[in-house]
Amino acid sequence: MMAIIRCKDCGKVCAASRGELCAACARRTRQAEVKVAEYLNGHPEATAGEIQQATGVERQIIARLMGGEYGQAARPGAQRRGGTPVGRLAVGQG
Repeated sequence: MMAIIRCKDCGKVCAASRGELCAACARRTRQAEVKVAEYLNGHPEATAGEIQQATGVERQIIARLMGGEYGQAARPGAQRRGGTPVGRLAVGQG
C-alpha cells in the first residue's frame, strides 16, 4: 500500500514516491540543484540572494538545497560576506 502525502512545495495531494515532494516539484528541485551547483562552483562566496538573482531559482529551494538558512556545514574556505559560512549543497557538492 502506497502512502498519500501533501507536497511540501505546492500542496498537491499525491502518492509518496520519494521524499515529501510530488513528481513535478521533485523534478523542478533536481533541475534547480544543477543550476545552483554550477553557479556556486564559479561563485563560492555568493549569498542566497545572489544565487537567486543569477539562477532564477526560488529562495525556498536554495535554502533547502543548502541545508537550511545558508547551510549548516560549510565548504572548506567558503564564507559569506560578514563571515557566515556558505552551506554545502544537500546533493553532496562541496
